[in-house]
This record gives sequence, C-alpha cells and structure tokens, in this order.
Amino acid sequence: GQPNVRASTSGIEKRVPLASVVIEPTENSETPIVTFDACYFEGNTQGGGQIAVAVNGPATVNVSNCAFRSHGAFVHLRDRCTLKQTEVNLQHCEGFVTQGPVFRFNSKASGTIRARNSGFFNPEGAVVGDRPQPGLIYLAGEEPIHFEGNLNLYRNLNALVERKKIAEPLPLIDSREKFQKFLAEHKSADVNSEYLTQSSPDPLQYANAPTRTATDGLAFQA
Repeated sequence: GQPNVRASTSGIEKRVPLASVVIEPTENSETPIVTFDACYFEGNTQGGGQIAVAVNGPATVNVSNCAFRSHGAFVHLRDRCTLKQTEVNLQHCEGFVTQGPVFRFNSKASGTIRARNSGFFNPEGAVVGDRPQPGLIYLAGEEPIHFEGNLNLYRNLNALVERKKIAEPLPLIDSREKFQKFLAEHKSADVNSEYLTQSSPDPLQYANAPTRTATDGLAFQA
C-alpha cells in the first residue's frame, strides 16, 4: 500500500485516483486473466485516497483469500470496462469499508461482478463527505452492470448501491429489500447473504480489529 495518498474528489473524474495495481490492456490485445491469491492491500487508513485494483478495459480479474484495509475503493472499474468483456470475481475476501465503496464504477464503466463467501465491514459507521460513501457498489453513471452475490456478509455499510447522476444523486439503496429490487431490475441476484447493522453482534473476534497492526492477521478473523 501507499499510505500517504490524498483523497480524490468523486465529482472530478479527470482526477484519477492512484491504484496499487492497474490492469489496462492495450487495444487489440488478448483479454488478460489476472489472479490475486492471498494478497493483503494495506491502503490509506487516514485519507482514503488509494484504490487497491483499477481495471480499464477487457479483463478477467480473480481475487481469492485477500484482505483489504481502508481504500477509496477496493476495485475501480474505469471507462473502458464493458458488461461483456470485464469480469471481476471475489471469493473468500474480507475488507474494512470506511473510506469508499468496495466496487466503484466510472460514469461510462460497466462490468460483471461476482462476490462469494466474502465479508465487508464498516465498523465505525464512517461517512466521507462528498466522496463515494463506504458501501458495496458506487455507480457514477447509468451504464448497466451485472452483480452475482452468494453467501456474503455485509455489516453496517452506508449503502449497498450509491448512484450519482451528473445533475444530482439518486436515493441510496440501503436495505436488503431495496437491494433485491435493484438487482432484479438488472437481471442480477444476491442469495444467502447476511445484512448486519451496527447494533448486530460483531462478526469479528476483536472489537479493535480495524486498528490492529498491519502484520496482525487476527484483524480479519471472524
């Protein structure tokens, strides 16, 4: 991670957030398949300016057994991402969602997201001002997306879907019922997942998990 990166203003897409890994295939190249296994993304616990993985174009990205500290987004899909050619698969991953969303889409970006057996936690109920909120999905535009969720754990996320048109933001999708309706409208689904609030029992073993040292693997222990 690069811990001193400043936050990027969400309304100015020309200001591209810095990413730890950028996947950006050239035109006419073969679609890359990129795999992350047992990786740890430290991020920026103060300013939230960094993106863990950015994708800009056709790609298949497989993320397994990975952990994420606070980021501006865990995965940032940029303008060249398309519904049919950009695919992100997360399984057995955990992350603290306090500085931005898990999946962030630019205004022209689309893609297919699959998330399975993963946990996303906002322990503090953090709010980050005019930037994308700590949530699951942030959509800067109206391009179609496809989401397949299964056996995930969401705790205290500010939104399951945050949508922002150029003119004004749309209401947050912040409940299981609203999320299921949104997914059905997008021919998507999320099944067997748990939606916990801040008052729900903490699924993590350690109440101070987000502040444990970067080398302490117990921070993510359920």
